[in-house]
Amino acid sequence: MFRDFEQADGSSTRKFGGTGLGLAISKRIVARMDGRIAVDSEPGAGATFSFTVPLAPADGAHEFIAPDLSDTAVLIVAAAEIESALLARRLACWGAETSVVACEKSAVALLAKRHWDALLVDYPLARSMIARSDLDALDATRRIVLIRPTERHELPALKERGFTGYLVKPVRMASLAARLTAEDAFEDMAPEISGPDQTDAAATDGKGKGIGLSILVAEDNEINALLALTANAQSEDRDACLAAGMDGLLVKPLERERLREALDAVAARLAA
Repeated sequence: MFRDFEQADGSSTRKFGGTGLGLAISKRIVARMDGRIAVDSEPGAGATFSFTVPLAPADGAHEFIAPDLSDTAVLIVAAAEIESALLARRLACWGAETSVVACEKSAVALLAKRHWDALLVDYPLARSMIARSDLDALDATRRIVLIRPTERHELPALKERGFTGYLVKPVRMASLAARLTAEDAFEDMAPEISGPDQTDAAATDGKGKGIGLSILVAEDNEINALLALTANAQSEDRDACLAAGMDGLLVKPLERERLREALDAVAARLAA
């Protein structure tokens, strides 16, 4: 079950979906963390997948204390189901009452019916909500917009239009807690985008000098879009990619060092 496989029926009318790589990729990721993955399955009752990984104790200086959001009502407005579901699950673990909607029209209707302690809305829908209504008139104590790092230049205008804070996607647990408890969520913008991965993403020109790269990621899966690579690892797949005009190839699951080497190679060519 954890081995790579291909669909026997490749037609558009096949009964079962999937590419046959999900569990194989999961096993590789867990194995590289010195862990184990297992499945407990019963016909007609479903299956439970579990994994264990050995992790070192967290540094006490960075210990996260979960906030108490009991009696806190949060409305999440996001079209991406995975993103909104993860936010709702995390907030529920902290005691919050959550509701999720996928369009700005439904959000405005719910905001008019009752008081909300916080509103979390994805940037594309936030623009539509601004066009529909005055955010200051909506009954939400905290109005927080979810943005991508490349949309940070929109923050001053969003603050002017009624938003009280922001979160950069993908949303970190500590940042989510801070935005829901801070008095002024726009006061400090720098820490939201900082983190251990920021310096790892920097490419160099081969001489140790950092340069900026504009990178386009084309991917129809929002999870895979966090990395640019292929699940096909056979030599013929690599040859086909290079023959089609690609300069390189990265294989799932992504290795950070391989990504760094690929970006460094691109930067070196540009600097040559």
